[in-house]
Amino acid sequence: MATASIELLSVGATQVSLPESAGPLCLDASFPPISDRSPSLWQSHITATGGVLVHLFDCACSGDRRWAYEILDEINWTTFRFKSHLTSSVFDLCQSLIADSSVGKLWFYSDAQLSNPPLVLAKSMSLSELRSHHDEEGIRFNSAIEVVANT
Repeated sequence: MATASIELLSVGATQVSLPESAGPLCLDASFPPISDRSPSLWQSHITATGGVLVHLFDCACSGDRRWAYEILDEINWTTFRFKSHLTSSVFDLCQSLIADSSVGKLWFYSDAQLSNPPLVLAKSMSLSELRSHHDEEGIRFNSAIEVVANT
């Protein structure tokens, strides 16, 4: 079975505010930022950018292996959406991480085995553009997306 993970980098932050409870969505943060994936598609990008890395994963995970199966509605292993009952929580978290960032942005990383080749999107998106893209088309697996505050 292929594995998937979602990680968010609050650029330049040294600490972030995570909600006490996000329901079936579990969160953890690492500073310095270290990806859960090994090997990670994005670790060199994460390290070069710097900040606090927030890991989104299924609460049923245990130990060092944290995956995002139950929080995603897989579309076809090339794109995904978050489960509808989690979508607002995820995007509220993104807004909070942008606010915690010293430069007002985050990087949204997805990493899935047996999926697309890695792609860093050339153009940044506002948070509302990312949400719209998520809702309408789904987010491409194995993408790194720079996300800025809504303007």
